[in-house]
Amino acid sequence: MQAQVWLAWPTIYAMALKLKHFIYKITFPGMPWFYWGVHTDNGKPYFGSPSTHKWIWDFYECEIQILEWFETRAEAEKAEDRLIEWFWDDPNCLNEHYGSHFSQEGRIRGVQTQKEAGMGIFGEDQPWRAEASAKAVEKMRNEGTGLFDVEVKRMGGVAGGRANVESGHIQELGRIQGATMRDSGALAEISRNRPEELKQRLGRETGKKYGSANGKKNWPKMRAATTPETCARGGRNMNLILWADPQHPEIGNHHIHTLRKIQRELGYPSSKENRVKVSTKG
Repeated sequence: MQAQVWLAWPTIYAMALKLKHFIYKITFPGMPWFYWGVHTDNGKPYFGSPSTHKWIWDFYECEIQILEWFETRAEAEKAEDRLIEWFWDDPNCLNEHYGSHFSQEGRIRGVQTQKEAGMGIFGEDQPWRAEASAKAVEKMRNEGTGLFDVEVKRMGGVAGGRANVESGHIQELGRIQGATMRDSGALAEISRNRPEELKQRLGRETGKKYGSANGKKNWPKMRAATTPETCARGGRNMNLILWADPQHPEIGNHHIHTLRKIQRELGYPSSKENRVKVSTKG
């Protein structure tokens, strides 16, 4: 790689005044890229110190143009930041940061460097992290932001609920909890202690949802949504249970109301002692 240096008349004049700090521009003949930088002159050739795009310097010839000299490095760095900021959105600008601003590619490379070196956020000895994390959580809680933002929590709940339903976890948990409450008698106790007003309201809501009075005739949907296991345990949907007359098996297996109707038509007793459950449909 051969590098060339351009020195404009203002630069020569500044060198005569023995100013030591300058900003420069690196270009690549025939290519559109460019790079801005600051250097403190030490009398040796200098062509930038790239990190993210170093391969371009290694592969292509470059030229350096010294733009302006400064009395202090701080002044030179401020001028450099203004230049980079002006060209920050230009895809041909090879600078990945100015001041405290870093591009996405620059941040990714920085994280990779820290990971490879086992330093920074990947360092082993970081006693400050627990304290910093606690402070961040407390700040978010007080301000209602981040993890404590209402919309973030809602979205997290929706995503978690959907994942539980798709995995079958929530259904299994419901079956376990329901069986525990039923076997312990807690479910019956809740039903007994339920206020009459609440019972009536729940009855009305159930009727509106599944009843036929509103013309929707949703009872088949309710029956289809009730599993045979549920029917066998609690008999919520009696249409799925078949009964027979033990003294007159020739009648066959029927729904309880159908069986009683047949028994009465034939003149047979139709009390509960005259029927037995024989099977569950489904």
